Amino acid sequence: MKSPSRIASHPAAVLNRRFRDAAARNFSSATSRTFCFESSKMTLMGSHLTLLVGQAGSGKTEWVLDQYRLALKKDRRRRFVGGALWLTPTRYARQVIVKKLMSNEESVQVGLQLLTFDGFAGTILAAAGHPASPISSVMKRHLLRRIVAELYAAGALSRFSAVIHTSGFLDVVSALISELKREEIWPGDFLAACAQRGGERAERDRDLGRVYEQYQQCLTEHDWYDNEGRFWLARTALAAGIRGPFGAVEF
Repeated sequence: MKSPSRIASHPAAVLNRRFRDAAARNFSSATSRTFCFESSKMTLMGSHLTLLVGQAGSGKTEWVLDQYRLALKKDRRRRFVGGALWLTPTRYARQVIVKKLMSNEESVQVGLQLLTFDGFAGTILAAAGHPASPISSVMKRHLLRRIVAELYAAGALSRFSAVIHTSGFLDVVSALISELKREEIWPGDFLAACAQRGGERAERDRDLGRVYEQYQQCLTEHDWYDNEGRFWLARTALAAGIRGPFGAVEF
């Protein structure tokens, strides 16, 4: 029997509707604590979510911890494992949550699915058997340095001649590409937007867009992906129905 899914992300805990409605009626949860935060309901990509919003120390994490423990206990009573999933942005955040879970009198171990976003994406890609290979930040920088040098030698990027050979310029280019990819803005779309804007600033952005275009083309040709690309591929795998060890979780 399929268990209701529970998904939470730290610190803005996003909870699945199946256990959200009952829990939201009593913010004191399974304890006598009173929490001071707000909840907002929303629909995202067909899923019904609740976003918990509050200041640091308002009890968001503690409330989700209570709900996560209850979800795991319910699964164990039903002899079901894998219905609750908690995602954190960093390894440090994950370690903090694990310690809190284990410090409870009724520590939770069986059925614990607590991963970083990177770890979750990597697990999905492994389940998909994706042939692409990840590149490190060092490799990304090496590729960008080569691409910048080639474009500059070909007469492009002349607007940046004063800083073209500096590490700071590579930092700017790398950060811009990462930001665009996080926003899912493809090179062609970025270049088209620059062309529509016009002006000196747009021309400078278009030069940087050419670097992005060459970089992404290189990744595609060699079947590589960078950190941001990992999430693109994982999302595609999830959309194709690939769940790996998270088959009991409804996304």
